[in-house]
Amino acid sequence: MTSSWHLFAWDSVAKQWTEVTDPDSAYSGGALALSFQPSGVLPSETPEYKSSWTMQQGDANNSSNQSAVVSDSVGKSLFYKRDTKPAFGCYTPPLAVENVIVAKFGSTASGYSAMACVKAMDRTTGEELWSFDYPCNMIEMSGLAIAGDYVYVQSSTGFIYKVNWRTGPGVGNSDVTTFNGMTYTEDPAYAIPDETTTDLKGEAPYGQGPYTLVYDSGCLFLKHKGGMVYCFDLDLDLIWSYQMEGGCYYSALTVTDGYVAAGAYDGYLYVLEETSGQLIDKTYIYTRTDVDRKTGTNVEHGSVNVPVFVKNG
Repeated sequence: MTSSWHLFAWDSVAKQWTEVTDPDSAYSGGALALSFQPSGVLPSETPEYKSSWTMQQGDANNSSNQSAVVSDSVGKSLFYKRDTKPAFGCYTPPLAVENVIVAKFGSTASGYSAMACVKAMDRTTGEELWSFDYPCNMIEMSGLAIAGDYVYVQSSTGFIYKVNWRTGPGVGNSDVTTFNGMTYTEDPAYAIPDETTTDLKGEAPYGQGPYTLVYDSGCLFLKHKGGMVYCFDLDLDLIWSYQMEGGCYYSALTVTDGYVAAGAYDGYLYVLEETSGQLIDKTYIYTRTDVDRKTGTNVEHGSVNVPVFVKNG
């Protein structure tokens, strides 16, 4: 997987970006965009929609964290409601790109019989544009990520799904792919397993599957309950993985300047090399002693969540 700088010009008639193949050509006016990504990936921002939310947290300044100005006028609820038990709701911040809001809804049911969904809605009218339903095992607190024309959906059953946020999953999820470009599947044999051969320290008591996704330079980065850090390309082919010594929960890792920083329940902060996944260093942050309610023995827990790099100058 190779990323490089790409220059785009805004086509005001077609309302889309077109790549500038000859940067030395005469400038004809209009908006330009510059991105460091693989070929074929268009920028999320447009002249009309200059601020998109494409992931939750994830970069050095946590600039993807969301803020809002609340209006005094009465607005329309955009959220999907289901009056059934177990409870069903939106447990993670929605994303926004162009005129579309993408929100993830999960169930509080446990076991692989529960269903979750991702819905895309018109950000001004609330009209539902499409819906993608998939099996879940917990309440789906992990944040999505958008890169180019696709939203990446991780499930508590161990999958990551790739869905076109413009057109949706297609009939019978025919346009949804998962790891290694495979078409939509519910077969656990193809999912990231929850089990690990490592004796995890301070293992997370809740949560399953892959956690909040971070997109950077053509790659998706994430933590997993079993203490793994993964790097995938945009076709969900595995580039590298790293096994930490502690379990994880739903928080994101941080990617910046060639570094991947990830915290775990063993109380350590891990810093990995972005392109290879090799450990650069790890440092102890914090643990405390708790009593395991099942065994009555003392265990060490230390939650290190989203790291933030502070830059001077």
